[in-house]
Amino acid sequence: MNTKKLLLVLSVCIFTLLLSAGMAFASTTHTVNSGDTLWGISKAYGVSVSSIMNANGLTSTIIYPDQKLIIPTAGNQTTYTVKPGDTLWRIANKFGTTVTGIRQANNKWDDYLFVGQKLVIPGISWAPSTPSNGVTAPEMELMARVVQAEAGGEPYTGQVAVAAVILNRVESPQFPNSINGVIYEPYAFEVVSNGMIWSKYPGDTAFQATKDAVNGYDPTYGALYFWNPATVSGSNWVWTRQQTTQIGNHVFAK
Repeated sequence: MNTKKLLLVLSVCIFTLLLSAGMAFASTTHTVNSGDTLWGISKAYGVSVSSIMNANGLTSTIIYPDQKLIIPTAGNQTTYTVKPGDTLWRIANKFGTTVTGIRQANNKWDDYLFVGQKLVIPGISWAPSTPSNGVTAPEMELMARVVQAEAGGEPYTGQVAVAAVILNRVESPQFPNSINGVIYEPYAFEVVSNGMIWSKYPGDTAFQATKDAVNGYDPTYGALYFWNPATVSGSNWVWTRQQTTQIGNHVFAK
């Protein structure tokens, strides 16, 4: 075999090996351990919770020990041009990545966007999707703002619980029948009344907690109210409500 033919054969072999390696690492498998959560797994592998759910056909974030999960690759970067009405959350939701990922990829640590701005979008792992259960992206963002402001320092379950209370109120005849109506009802949420809802853009955890609540996770058992017993006097009317649980620093009641 002459030199040219030998080089050609070697090139084909190398290309085949590289292709095989690429196929092998297109995804990996994770065996769920006791105490694992989708959120923790997503952080460990650098992909979003939703991408893992999509790859495995999951409809909830409940997982169990020894379960095998396909972990998709983060994907290649792309560039997105900001359009009117865009926010970091809406862009992240559109491309299946996270707000934190976009911040890191663009070294951007504020929430200000302008039309025409170019953003690097990391970790695209599935096609653009529509919000769950009829809840729009703006509604998800508004709920996540309440979660961030009311429970940003609470356990993850406590953040889901705040979002669940909002949704429970929407379903209750005692409250407005829309997410915006519930959140903007006068004096319903202190963080809305004092403007704290706008002081900090929600983190990925607040958004994921909101998604879990929208997808049906309600750790409050149908609660319509929540409060911090350390800051609410014993004579306050909320103590007359039927308590369902306490998560972190919040008591929940119907």
